Amino acid sequence: MKVLNRHTRIIKAPIHKTSEILLTLGTVEDRVWPIGKWPRMIFHQGMDIGALGGHGPIRYTIKSKTPGKSIEFQFVKPKGFHGTHGFNIEGASESTTQITHTIEMNTSFIGYMQWLLAIRWLHGDIQEYEIAI
Repeated sequence: MKVLNRHTRIIKAPIHKTSEILLTLGTVEDRVWPIGKWPRMIFHQGMDIGALGGHGPIRYTIKSKTPGKSIEFQFVKPKGFHGTHGFNIEGASESTTQITHTIEMNTSFIGYMQWLLAIRWLHGDIQEYEIAI
């Protein structure tokens, strides 16, 4: 079953400031990940393409990245999640930045049930999360 979940927010800061914050994702100084709502994102080998990591029971590898602009992860676990999630930022104006988090995957029946009954609700709640600039 197809899942497409996209959250877009406008950050009241120019893109160069927001780009600096995106570089902290998955590090000890992470200022992007909603740690109060989700387990911390951890990548023991660093944030390089091919690195394995994740958060809680969700595991993925870094599929692609453009430092300070975008990062895309390929799901490895849970079983039944086949696709990606990632962040993309772009200037919305001289003083604002648009940040988009996208999950795009095909799921098995069990994977879809996990998404539908648990993860989707937690993920939807993150829309209200604010990134501190």
